[in-house]
Amino acid sequence: VCSIENRTTCVKEYPLTTPIKVGDKAEDGSQLRPYIVMFGEYIDSMNVAIDYVSKADIFVVIGTSLKVYPAAGFINYAHHEVPKFVIEMDQCTQLGFTHFKTTATAGMKMLLEAFKEL
Repeated sequence: VCSIENRTTCVKEYPLTTPIKVGDKAEDGSQLRPYIVMFGEYIDSMNVAIDYVSKADIFVVIGTSLKVYPAAGFINYAHHEVPKFVIEMDQCTQLGFTHFKTTATAGMKMLLEAFKEL
């Protein structure tokens, strides 16, 4: 989790089984929020993310149609020989992807099975 006021320095571990509630405070006194990039937010460490993607052995996208930038552009940094998977409900038209048109939960099970075949 992190602070709604500071996504980069007020970061801490938080149990996945514990929901974040209104009134749960970060170290700086502001509301806690998930440590993720939400729709419309800037990716603070874009260059770091690009570096990770360029070195990845497998590229997996969960829950997005690859239509919203800048995150959708990460595919351009994945090596062309790397297996690429998309798990989401909309139709994905990206070439070279294995597309599981399902929920994230069901798609993760399908992804694990696909990994066995790599």
